[in-house]
Amino acid sequence: MRPGDLPPSIRIQPAPYPPRADRDDQAPDEAQLPRPLLLVNGSESVGIDLPDRVVGALVTTGCVQLTTFTVEAPGEVSAAVPALRRPLECLTLTLLGLARVQDYLGPQPSAEHPLEILSRLVAALLRMAEWPLWKESDRELWWHGTLLKQFRHDAAYQRCVLAAFQAAGWPSRIDDPLPRRRDCNRKQHLRETIKSLNRGLHRRALRFRSDGAASGVRWEAIA
Repeated sequence: MRPGDLPPSIRIQPAPYPPRADRDDQAPDEAQLPRPLLLVNGSESVGIDLPDRVVGALVTTGCVQLTTFTVEAPGEVSAAVPALRRPLECLTLTLLGLARVQDYLGPQPSAEHPLEILSRLVAALLRMAEWPLWKESDRELWWHGTLLKQFRHDAAYQRCVLAAFQAAGWPSRIDDPLPRRRDCNRKQHLRETIKSLNRGLHRRALRFRSDGAASGVRWEAIA
């Protein structure tokens, strides 16, 4: 499934949003205003809630952004009483977020109930926030909203490994993705690449290692 192929069944109406406890000046009917917590394509919304830590990580990595638009307040509207319009804040998937969430969705079943699709989307957003995230264009590796490392232009083999993990949705192991070279030992080449990957990772939050046979790469969180 690619960015333009999100199932239309997940684009449902926003869920009601409860009044904020820290606002004394809010109007009595403000609790009834819908608050889309996430816009999938900039025009249609998915009414889901996400933990603050998840939202913070998604915003920090540039996968979602805060968007403001106006809505009509509920109530009786007539020609004599124009509709009351109020600003409304929501989170919008950026182009980066829309592209990357596909990686964490996994394979799409042939037949799926709309609620199952929505459940998979929520799970994908959680993984995108709490699993590693490789931003190829910026050459940056992120983890829980923290930049772990920015890679140099000439770190082609390290970036190759990260791109392979990202494309697969960050499984615990991938096969060796490095291009074959006649002038080097393939297993030694992979071990050296993994060593370079681990060098300089911020806070040592995660690490990469060989699968033992040097035919694949694993990643794991450091407790």
